[in-house]
Amino acid sequence: MHKLPQSLQDKNNFGWSLQVYSGDRRLICIINASHAWLLCLGITFGLLSGLMFKEIMPEVTTAPTDSEINSALTMPIGID
Repeated sequence: MHKLPQSLQDKNNFGWSLQVYSGDRRLICIINASHAWLLCLGITFGLLSGLMFKEIMPEVTTAPTDSEINSALTMPIGID
């Protein structure tokens, strides 16, 4: 096996990358280091903004009253 000269190795060294292949060994996508950092930042920002909005707008739940339960159980058309 022929090794690349050191100058070419330094020129082509981009850090790490994640390569995803399908079952038949076809390349699906490549995630480079810069893309992975942006993905992590986006996920972090999304989680933080979701938590902030949940704190600002709390969930309001109401229990159904007896009249709502009884009206749901009666038929809309009276059959004799």
